[in-house]
Amino acid sequence: MVEALLGWPEWVAIVVAGFFVLAYITLGGLSSAIYNEVLQFFVILAALIPITVLGLRSVGGWDGLSDKLTASHGDNFMTAWGGTGIGSDNPLGANWLTIVLGLFFLLWLKLSPTVPRYGFRGPARGPLASGPGMTVSPCR
Repeated sequence: MVEALLGWPEWVAIVVAGFFVLAYITLGGLSSAIYNEVLQFFVILAALIPITVLGLRSVGGWDGLSDKLTASHGDNFMTAWGGTGIGSDNPLGANWLTIVLGLFFLLWLKLSPTVPRYGFRGPARGPLASGPGMTVSPCR
């Protein structure tokens, strides 16, 4: 896309973009990187909402989307739990054990004090923190 817009090869665009990122992080520090991430979030959100609305309108709304996906992939495609019997995969490629273990992993990440978070200070605790003098450095 950059080659079509500017006539640059892809590797030149990557190097130039990397230089700009390196420059503003070096000059502005971590706060400039955080401000950039927040700005990118709102830019992506500003594009995602109209694209989603236009896409849903073109397929006939949510009902049209679900009807087309059901017609092309089967009845269980619009649910994560449909067709998740023991030893059988659902159309999304996950059986019930994979889904449950994934949910428990996410719950562990949320509740575990060993996962560094902003403002966390003190020694690491929990099932993964074993060994003398193991500490997690503060996130700043």
